[in-house]
Amino acid sequence: MSTRRTRASTAETIDDLVRASSLIFTGTVVAVGRSNLRVLEPRENLVLVRVDSGLRVDPSLGDIRGRVLTTETPKVGELPPGTRAVFFTQSWIHAEEIAVHELAHVGVERAEEIAAAVERLPELHLAARLAAAAIVVHAEVERTRKLRNLARERQAPDWSEATLLVKATLKGRARGARLLFPTSRSHIWYRAPRFRRGQRGIFILHADDPQAGRWVHAVDTSDRIVTALDPADVQPESELGRIRALIRSARG
Repeated sequence: MSTRRTRASTAETIDDLVRASSLIFTGTVVAVGRSNLRVLEPRENLVLVRVDSGLRVDPSLGDIRGRVLTTETPKVGELPPGTRAVFFTQSWIHAEEIAVHELAHVGVERAEEIAAAVERLPELHLAARLAAAAIVVHAEVERTRKLRNLARERQAPDWSEATLLVKATLKGRARGARLLFPTSRSHIWYRAPRFRRGQRGIFILHADDPQAGRWVHAVDTSDRIVTALDPADVQPESELGRIRALIRSARG
């Protein structure tokens, strides 16, 4: 999907746009060809949009209602002053004000539909993690150990290994897999789950997570290594029924 598109095509569902957007809001165009950031010169493909309500907003931004966002759009002619719409955007510049790239916009009358799609995001994300997983198990962490003799680099994950006592295998083949998890507090790894002895749950394990990349290969390429680097990769035991249902649904 292009990152410079202004109207949702029939091939793009609202769910697709919601997943692709980091900031979604209803807003009103207040000016064309202007910027409210010192670091961004005015130009013809910029519009100023006053936020009427936030539909998907990073909590770090706080309440953005009433703020004016500089919005880069490839077809400024579709957004004259006074236009109200729902804007699907990606974050661009955070300075004294906020600038965003627009992916698409739709009529403001669809705001409730889009809000419902935002509420579905956790379910859609979990389904995607399950679909991509090599192994899904209901298990207990039996023990953990710190890996030694790893390269010391600023962004290194500082791997530890968790040994799982598997109660049920829901997907894939768990035997012989080694679960590594990062202990580094670097911004690259801070959201990744950390494991502890006695921890129980459903573990969604990935054999080729791009985030692990070369850091996994630095351990031992002959091993069958898996990781669980997304917060959604560890689910409470109370979610076992829902996880089973999602896996069955994906299998058709």
